[in-house]
Amino acid sequence: AQSNPLQILTAVALDNGAEFNDPNSYQSKALRFIEQFRASEPPVEMVQYYALACIFFATNGKSNKRTDIAFSQFASDNLPGWRTNSSWVTSASKCTWHGISCNGNFVSQIQLPDNRLFGKFPPEVSLLSQTLETLDLYLNFYLVTEGEDGNKWIAQMTNLRELFFGTTSFEYSGIPTYIGALTLLEEIDISNTFYTRGPIPSEAFTDLGLLTYIDMADNIYESEIPTEISNLPNLQYLYIDNVNFMGVDQSLDFLIGMPAIFENWMDFTSFTGSLPTEMGQLSTLKSFSCCFCGLSGPIPSEIGNLPNLDRLWVYQNDLTGTIPTEFGKLSNMMYLHFEGNALEGPMPNEICENRVPLKLIEELGADCTSEPGGTIDCPCCTCCSGSLCDNFSDGTPSPTSSPTAAQEVTVIQIPTGFCFSGNTIVETMSGPRPIGELQVGDMVKSGNEFDKIFSFGHKTDEKVADFVQIRVAGSRHNLEMSPNHMIFVEGGSSKPASTLVVGDRVSLAEGGFANVISVKAIIAKGLYAPFTQ
Repeated sequence: AQSNPLQILTAVALDNGAEFNDPNSYQSKALRFIEQFRASEPPVEMVQYYALACIFFATNGKSNKRTDIAFSQFASDNLPGWRTNSSWVTSASKCTWHGISCNGNFVSQIQLPDNRLFGKFPPEVSLLSQTLETLDLYLNFYLVTEGEDGNKWIAQMTNLRELFFGTTSFEYSGIPTYIGALTLLEEIDISNTFYTRGPIPSEAFTDLGLLTYIDMADNIYESEIPTEISNLPNLQYLYIDNVNFMGVDQSLDFLIGMPAIFENWMDFTSFTGSLPTEMGQLSTLKSFSCCFCGLSGPIPSEIGNLPNLDRLWVYQNDLTGTIPTEFGKLSNMMYLHFEGNALEGPMPNEICENRVPLKLIEELGADCTSEPGGTIDCPCCTCCSGSLCDNFSDGTPSPTSSPTAAQEVTVIQIPTGFCFSGNTIVETMSGPRPIGELQVGDMVKSGNEFDKIFSFGHKTDEKVADFVQIRVAGSRHNLEMSPNHMIFVEGGSSKPASTLVVGDRVSLAEGGFANVISVKAIIAKGLYAPFTQ
């Protein structure tokens, strides 16, 4: 006998059935799908079909505050739909729908990366909480969640082992504590989202003892990395590249005592202080990259005690002293880069012997005396400066081991006048602030004076565009501006940001000039053009 879908679904509906009063709601569309194709299903399976249908109808060609701006050429009811939707909301078994995997008859995985999901991600996914182990929404930039109501469903997904929503518009002030309820979680990617401009709460990680993989890159945080992350007993992969820590002095001391760390990449993130000597106790560490990070002081010889280390990139910092001879004990080392620092002396013979004749080291980079300005005597180096090592323009590649990588993001052409990205940090009378927080009337530093913002040519955090990211010597923050934005260089002239090269001396907001040490093409969120008096 056929069941009564309305009665069954009202019993589990998140708004007690009131959502079905609107015939155009995504819940009503999901209900009609059930009535048409799945009215005879057992209640438990009917609920699973309903949850999936809610995801489809809530995110297939649906508008939100970001699509309203980015896709203004489309009517709100005529947006592009999912990239691939084979078998969804048809008579086919849910286990054959694109991106869906089942354990028996129950949904265990939802994998929809780079599938052009728009709209707001629906909390009805929580109706799958008893069986869902993987939720992969990576690279659906125009997929939105907002605040408490938009994110609290996460706390109910207690069987999740993998949660990937990097490069989406999931929005919260910092990292939500709801993540802390996912005690079975093994991998999480929250990079390049709007989980930003707030704290990294310790409660979000206290009970995540099974976690092996964290990607929290390309965000702005307003607290230090908590010890709860450092103490995770199984954490092997940690990516914190291109992060701004606002209002705090973040050092690398959080690395001390990490029990299982295998790979740690943090390029283009500014840290205070030096490489801690306690890094020499990270016996599991295999791959470490901290380039363009503002590190100072000597390289600890203790790092030479790491038995598994085979990749070390510390180029383009302010490291001083000599390269430790103890690095010659790193018998697994393949990639070793020191260029772009203030190091001196010879490359130790103990390292050269691992390069020639043993050829264990495939790449060895330093500022060789054979090149202008070089300070390291290194006859065994494979490259002898940042430019020759091709390491001025970019750091180590973004992690690709997890989740499944996808490449396409809709990027707009920046109109004339768009200047700075949303990652830009501006000096104000009350201290450094993200450009997106500025308002008309705020006083911002220009040269040696503070000027008042009287208008904005453009002010939105909704769009994504191409920018040029510029790193200058002595600055803890990158400049990110449109390619055609003119920037003053020493000598009284100006040139487009995209034509800058390493070694150019550019004008600073606080006055004076500084050397460009990195020029990098990036894609970033936010478009801002403040006008000052």
